Amino acid sequence: MDNMAASTKQSHRPNPAFWLKPVCVAVCSLSMIYCTGHIALGIQHIRADKNWKYPNPDGLLCGLAGAGIGQICCVAYQYLRRQVLLKSSSKKLIQLRKLEYSRSFVQDVLAHMQRVELFLLVPYLSLTWMFSLMPESYYDIESPCNFFHVLVQLLVVDFFTYVFHVGEHTISRWYILTHKAHHKFTNPQLFNAFDATLLDTIFLILFPLYSTAQLCHVNCWSYIVFGFAYSVHFMLIHSEFEHDFDPILKAFYVNTAADHHVHHKLFLFNYGHFFTIYDRIGGTYKCPKSVKGFSMFEDN
Repeated sequence: MDNMAASTKQSHRPNPAFWLKPVCVAVCSLSMIYCTGHIALGIQHIRADKNWKYPNPDGLLCGLAGAGIGQICCVAYQYLRRQVLLKSSSKKLIQLRKLEYSRSFVQDVLAHMQRVELFLLVPYLSLTWMFSLMPESYYDIESPCNFFHVLVQLLVVDFFTYVFHVGEHTISRWYILTHKAHHKFTNPQLFNAFDATLLDTIFLILFPLYSTAQLCHVNCWSYIVFGFAYSVHFMLIHSEFEHDFDPILKAFYVNTAADHHVHHKLFLFNYGHFFTIYDRIGGTYKCPKSVKGFSMFEDN
């Protein structure tokens, strides 16, 4: 009996690579130093250049519109799943716990629109664009979208998301000040996606986004499509329902809602948001089929 209990307890503890935590903390530190330094130098350059002018805002407006359209699509999709197909979708709930909504659908949408993360993303996108803090290639609005560059951006941003996420969970004080509030959702629902603190948004979203922008010199439309995919997928992985397309995503090591539910339920697994590859490399991946209380649980 004791051996069984020990085995069960052990199954809920990850076995990360020995180098994972120090490397993640180091990368986080370097990213924060570089990003803040780059922004400071950029502002200093603007102040010193008397001929500096604001760039054309067309690309920014298209990007904001794209992100907005993504959010509208997510709200419509959630309305269909939650309000129209709830009974037929009940077998696709990720966790077996009874599903309860504390607010109406409209109230959830209104609360979602007031999230700190959404409010911070607008000034982040606006300020980095209008103060020319992005690489020059981003202001090329004539070239078409390069979908390979979109994929590269998603891979890079997920790398930084992973290391910052591990970093937050590694340093207890950092975790308490930033990410702990988001973990009150042990059985998350789609509209919980952007329910986070100001500091968590800065570390887990803004630093990874800006680090990615400095490494990936892409054109405007590649950036816009990336932003659309980023905002939509970030919402979908917090869904309380499985998605019909999850098996396809899983075949390409894309993070599913069930994968992210593992993180919310067990805390120490599945730190990536877009792919499972970094968790697999770092030894922190756990398959949803191995988690009791999940609808897809397989007792092997």
